[in-house]
Amino acid sequence: MGIDNKVQVAQIVAVANDNVIGYKNTIPWRSKVDLNFFKQATMGFPLVMGRKTYESLPGSLKGRVVYIVTRDKHYQPEKIKADGVHVTHSVREAIDAAKSWAIVAGVKVVWICGGADIYKAALPFTDMIVKTTVDLDVFGDTYYPTLDEWDWYPQAPAETVKDGDLTLTFERFGKNRRENKFFNK
Repeated sequence: MGIDNKVQVAQIVAVANDNVIGYKNTIPWRSKVDLNFFKQATMGFPLVMGRKTYESLPGSLKGRVVYIVTRDKHYQPEKIKADGVHVTHSVREAIDAAKSWAIVAGVKVVWICGGADIYKAALPFTDMIVKTTVDLDVFGDTYYPTLDEWDWYPQAPAETVKDGDLTLTFERFGKNRRENKFFNK
């Protein structure tokens, strides 16, 4: 029997112009507003992230449970940065484990938090994307996948705020669940 589908899988991501999300395993900008938004949105929920993303965290994820995805079968995190840390070996395994935890905890969202490979691999399982666009041209070596506009629709009007010299636009997208007449005969 499958995991309860009432638990949504949501991606939370901050991108600069051209969908840049990182450079040399760091975020190439600093925004207190976006960090606070991330903390408020994810507090109390399970998070799924790749090993490099987890290791790059500068601080703690207290109040959250983290499911790390790695291909390394012997990986053990050096530092525990959350209330619970679990090592998994595929995005599907991490999502299923996080959904099981969410059901027991009584929460309705599993957050996908990066990096690029994890975001891409999780897209087929994702119900919602919460995206912050930082209006900034930066050099990057890591990018968020380009979304097919046929697959995603805005769930609410975009909200734009200033954080010092940065302009941030917060958007929320839902997955289109329409049936394809050509393939579902």
